[in-house]
Amino acid sequence: MKNNQKILKKISAVYFRFKPIVIFYILFVAFWIILYFYRIQLTTSIDNNIGAGFFLSYFASLSEDIIFFGIIGFVALVLSTKLPEDEEFSIRIRSLANSDNVGLSAKNYLESQIKKILAYHSETIIKVVIKDYDSKTNSIKVYTEITNTIMNMCKDISYPLIETEALVEPDSSVNGNYGYISYLGVYDEREVSNRTILIDGDIHELDQNTFRQEIPFVISENSTANWRLCFCIWQKLGADRKVDQNWYFSQVERYTESLVVELHNELDSDNLIVYDYSYLDRGKSPCERISEKGLQIAGKDKKKLVNNFQFYPMDRFEIYFSEHKNKEDE
Repeated sequence: MKNNQKILKKISAVYFRFKPIVIFYILFVAFWIILYFYRIQLTTSIDNNIGAGFFLSYFASLSEDIIFFGIIGFVALVLSTKLPEDEEFSIRIRSLANSDNVGLSAKNYLESQIKKILAYHSETIIKVVIKDYDSKTNSIKVYTEITNTIMNMCKDISYPLIETEALVEPDSSVNGNYGYISYLGVYDEREVSNRTILIDGDIHELDQNTFRQEIPFVISENSTANWRLCFCIWQKLGADRKVDQNWYFSQVERYTESLVVELHNELDSDNLIVYDYSYLDRGKSPCERISEKGLQIAGKDKKKLVNNFQFYPMDRFEIYFSEHKNKEDE
């Protein structure tokens, strides 16, 4: 199926690139068809006026030209034609800057900048789980799993994860415990041996400082990488909502085609957590901020807060946890 589509694209490319020649050839074939239908009358008339066998000789030569130069030539042209996407990467990029005034250094810069955005998140799934509540500090223990499916847009060059890092900002502590990271790694879905696992099994304890860790990794050509981070922190309830750190947020580093956020409450069923959430809806023009306030999630319940939304680089999904309640207080 893919080969058939590629051949059709090549035929289309040949047609538009050599349109005048193709049109001339079609007219030429139409002329040959007319001669073919009237060949008996023309043979009699021309042979009587010019000489026997002249028309048949001319018609046979014309037919050979149509077959050889037309059909065989067209097939050879189609097979030898390179589609734009089959050109070398540097040629594809530099053809964008086609002004006569663009110098080599500017084209090199363009190529380096475009390389940075030639991967995107086809899907990002964020699972936020409320695991525990500490009444002394009025904090909840929140576990998070972030899974990014990163697509390399190019089939002929690899993609290094440039400017990609895991970032976790601890909020409050309970008995000196700020939380931990249980998993941080990435692997190539096409080449299983191509993987970088920085944290797995051995818990990395957090402190009051922000955790930052770049992940050195290269996605192979025409492939997909699975990037995953799992961590747990304590989050203060009802803190000053004007302070960024008091919001539980996740920020994307590159274009995200589909983002899903799930909120789970694993506390006992009589525990209610009150929360707000906010994010930009990029599906609307101009984009709009979606905000919901004063929502509640009961123990042993789960909710899907975002389902299949586009996010742009540096967009973030935010949750503000404001209050813990008991059902009996309702």
